Amino acid sequence: VLHSFISFQKETLTFLDQLEQMDMSKMKVKTMIRFVRLRIADALRVLVYHNARHIQQAQRALKS
Repeated sequence: VLHSFISFQKETLTFLDQLEQMDMSKMKVKTMIRFVRLRIADALRVLVYHNARHIQQAQRALKS
């Protein structure tokens, strides 16, 4: 699980490097909710908070 998480983080960093050269204000991504699209910056914000939650869950699991 940890290996998969780290691999995903590396892929995310590569993606962020590519975004650095693009105009993110014009980019939108589809969500799993039908007809809902987010600006790429908002989608990345959701991703960061989602990952932070997983880190907190892992820290709690290690304590117990």
